Amino acid sequence: MFLDSRERETDRAMVRVLDNVVEDVASKAVYKLVQTVAANIDLVRGIGSAIQDLTSDIETFNARLVDASMNPRANQLQVVKVVVKKFRAVVNEAQDAIAKYIALNKKHEDNALAKCLDFIPFPVCENTNVCANEIRSIRTKVNALFQVHEKDLVSLVSYKNNAQDNNGLKPLQDQPIVEEDYVIGFEDDLTTIKARLIEPSNNIVFIPIVGIPGTGKTTFAYQIFKDPNILNKFVHPIWVHVSQSFDRRQKFIEILCQITKRAEDFSKVTEDQLKKRIKDLLKDKRYLIVLDDIWEKKDLDSLKVAFPNNSQGSRVLVTTRFHNVVDSIGKPHILEPLDPDVSWRILEMNIFGKEGCCNDSLKTLGEEIAKRCNGLPLALVVVAGILQKTRTHTDWKRVAENPFLEINRKDQSYHKLVMLSYNHLPHEKLRDCFLYFAYFPMGHEIATSKLIHLWIAEEFIPTIDEWGYTLVEGSCC
Repeated sequence: MFLDSRERETDRAMVRVLDNVVEDVASKAVYKLVQTVAANIDLVRGIGSAIQDLTSDIETFNARLVDASMNPRANQLQVVKVVVKKFRAVVNEAQDAIAKYIALNKKHEDNALAKCLDFIPFPVCENTNVCANEIRSIRTKVNALFQVHEKDLVSLVSYKNNAQDNNGLKPLQDQPIVEEDYVIGFEDDLTTIKARLIEPSNNIVFIPIVGIPGTGKTTFAYQIFKDPNILNKFVHPIWVHVSQSFDRRQKFIEILCQITKRAEDFSKVTEDQLKKRIKDLLKDKRYLIVLDDIWEKKDLDSLKVAFPNNSQGSRVLVTTRFHNVVDSIGKPHILEPLDPDVSWRILEMNIFGKEGCCNDSLKTLGEEIAKRCNGLPLALVVVAGILQKTRTHTDWKRVAENPFLEINRKDQSYHKLVMLSYNHLPHEKLRDCFLYFAYFPMGHEIATSKLIHLWIAEEFIPTIDEWGYTLVEGSCC
């Protein structure tokens, strides 16, 4: 498996943002309420003390919710979701009541004659009393909410994870960060493919990479594609994710944009014109094209007609799970499943980092789990993500005894494994962030800054902290 230091730096930035999601129970609405009151302190006269008391109660209850949400058990308890739902409703009610009162006083402030005479019309006084009663009613609801659920919140806040299980193992620690790029299991394959890419030959050469689902073909190809020593050999490096039911016209447009490095309006350009333009732009250039995830031979044939054989030593790297797709274009490189020892190294690295596993009991169980992953990197990484969240002998033994039966099925798609990772996410909004990826087409390259801003727009990520400072502005790009 491959980790890139630049990609990890982006991941760390995202984690710093996502850490705030865990604390965002109803905090965003609460902070907005506090800011509203602070910014309009002169306009809450008359019942200002009642509003400030309500705001204080809401802040206190929110702090208890945040503390409770830090407990890993909180995500598993329906009562927490019920409390959050009730609390959000109360906060929204408070926002509406306070906003209404501020608007009322603002209208009075704008009345120049009343302001000069310091005269408050009777209707305003009457409405003030109505607002005061409403504020008191909302405060009663907040206090009642706390009284009803006090035991639940206190138990979550005071709950301590056992530092050790029956075998004296240490509790879960933060996931380690590996500083440099590393490759496990595919070193010889990388050397072989890189040599084929740069070997002397002026003709266009197709290099197929074939492997069953889960062997990491795309990751493997991308590791080659981003290698500076490879990129320096070619004028135009182009990456195209194909997959099933692709749109050839759209793929031609993607290729052109990568060649010209600019976006253009192709709405009135025919598919044949797009193909001709690609051939013209590449006709005297040495190019490298990766066609990732080709499913059928006809799909490959429909794309390669745009690639000129220009005697410049160009290369086309093709990843596929089907041998018959690439039988006629070149000698395929078979990406084999990993052996058990390498599988355990990947599992160990993803869970413990470079320090490795120091516990013999866990190591024995881990080796058994790795063996049952059938040498498939995707399975190893997903299972590692689950095991990383618990390092107790009991949990690992359970996984080893029944390591996801779907792993052993032929042509496994890993939907259930991904579901397990999804279920282990510690907060509902993190799950929302995870599910949001379904909005993007398969193989679509997602800009980190765009994704985070979309998450913010969906209110999956808070934008201000408890002191009113911006959390993500300027840090997403």
